Amino acid sequence: MDIAAVNRFSCSVAEAFEMLTDPEFLDRVAAASNPLRYGVSVDGLTATTTRIMASVSPIDKFTGPEIELTDQIAWDPPAGDERTGTAQVAPTDLPLSLVGRVTLRADGAESLLEYTGELTVSIPVVGHKLEALAAPLLLKGIEYQQQVADEWLAEREGGPGGTSSQDPGTSPG
Repeated sequence: MDIAAVNRFSCSVAEAFEMLTDPEFLDRVAAASNPLRYGVSVDGLTATTTRIMASVSPIDKFTGPEIELTDQIAWDPPAGDERTGTAQVAPTDLPLSLVGRVTLRADGAESLLEYTGELTVSIPVVGHKLEALAAPLLLKGIEYQQQVADEWLAEREGGPGGTSSQDPGTSPG
């Protein structure tokens, strides 16, 4: 299943990149999702968040009562006025993955963070149904990031934050 989402930040690309790789910001985004437990790390150009979440039905049939979800963005070295990277989201012990690209680019005085990727669940017969259940949960994480970013930027500059949009689609096949 194709996944696309956008965050809009009321700051420059450089400021948005600094925010997106700040452990304190990542900590606040992780906490916003109400996990049972979580951890964040930034190692050079790679930002990683691991959350232990309460599992939801029918996914809990495969995971038990908890699911460990790791999301990681490995940013490429700077190239001009935009930043790009590889995004991966995967739970432990479940054949589900979201692999895609992120692009952080200027849009006037603001910046856009665009996510595009492919969500796959490799379970015969029920994989597509689980993709349809998982997509909204994964996209909710982008909404949390937008909400935290709005607060973060308002705290630092006294201005508005931005907006978020998303579009879960289906891929052919």
